[in-house]
Amino acid sequence: MPRRRGSCSVLHFIYFSRYSDMKFITGKDRNETEFFCLEHVISQDNEVRLIDLFVASIKLVDFGFNMQFIDNGRPAYHPSELLRLFFYGYLNRIRSSRQLEKECKRNIELMWLMKGLAPDHNTIANFRKNNPKCVFTEIIPFKKLTWNTSILISLLR
Repeated sequence: MPRRRGSCSVLHFIYFSRYSDMKFITGKDRNETEFFCLEHVISQDNEVRLIDLFVASIKLVDFGFNMQFIDNGRPAYHPSELLRLFFYGYLNRIRSSRQLEKECKRNIELMWLMKGLAPDHNTIANFRKNNPKCVFTEIIPFKKLTWNTSILISLLR
């Protein structure tokens, strides 16, 4: 007997209409607009809050970061923003500037930390290249801070 065209879709309809009265967990409509605040999504003990506090507490000029930028063209990213991104990559073992660029666009923690900024991979690589001593002198106190914080958190649990 030759197969009728469209018979599969009829069987498919009968099969699923038979089970349509069952309750299933379904997701939201992807086209629906939704508003939420990143501040409420990131928990109070998240590591990105530690990075943010650490970078906000240091004076970048004292560590040799260049704070003088030319007024021509597009404005530059503030060095503190790129330092936050560098520390995030250090803690999460992300060394590639292309991977950090990608994470800025898809990772909610990094969106909060970078305040919605997503620098290009060339910008990230140039920041590392132009500030090698500055970045690596900041790593030592940051390591101590994260080590002490992790010990404190483990003791509190």
